[in-house]
Amino acid sequence: MFVIYTIQAIDFFALPWVAVNLFMLILCSLFLGLGYAVTFGLFPVIVAARCGSKYLGVNYGLVFSAFSIGAITSLAGSWLWDITGSFFPAFFVAGTTSIIELLLLTVLHIKAGIK
Repeated sequence: MFVIYTIQAIDFFALPWVAVNLFMLILCSLFLGLGYAVTFGLFPVIVAARCGSKYLGVNYGLVFSAFSIGAITSLAGSWLWDITGSFFPAFFVAGTTSIIELLLLTVLHIKAGIK
């Protein structure tokens, strides 16, 4: 997940400049799609390892609900487009949240005592 979140952050920060090239746009989109697929695949495992499997359905339901709230960010992106006339602020915010995800994952990694 460290690698995926790093790739996502780089992609989000690079998209305003590489989106003018079709091949680079497709490549960045593929990496972002890979990131979401890895996240969907690993979140249940991380929740089970961190919280136990007794209440996995409830705990993962909460995590998945929080993940799906991210769909609202498209509204924020369109709002930023209306204000600035550019997608750069939306991609900057998305890249910044990927860096925050990296920091949270690092804290979780250290707190769990995983070497």
